[in-house]
Amino acid sequence: MSALVLSTIKEINVTTAPYEKIYVMFSGGKDSLVALDITIKAIGSEKVEVLYIDTGIATPGLKDYVVDIAHRYGLKLNVAGPKYDFFKLVERMGFPMIKYRWCKRYLKIEPLRDFAKQA
Repeated sequence: MSALVLSTIKEINVTTAPYEKIYVMFSGGKDSLVALDITIKAIGSEKVEVLYIDTGIATPGLKDYVVDIAHRYGLKLNVAGPKYDFFKLVERMGFPMIKYRWCKRYLKIEPLRDFAKQA
């Protein structure tokens, strides 16, 4: 293993040691897959769970892929989602833009906050 990977594994061990359960956010992308994989390499799968935020606007097949990955790793999959429909929000607020990224708040941050309150 490279020095970077070993250093990352050490940092994950130190950071997660005080916690009984670790939620790794998995979007279905390659970056979050690496984060999930290296976390499991660092601390094992016993206290790791997957957290997927289903925004309701993902590409076809993405949620099935997320379910498959959690299953392959033998991990519990937690799915959080927004209280609002993206397209209804677009009608009310307009399309999200670089300077007005309301979608991040309503589709990701609020569902994450709600999940954290109940976890």
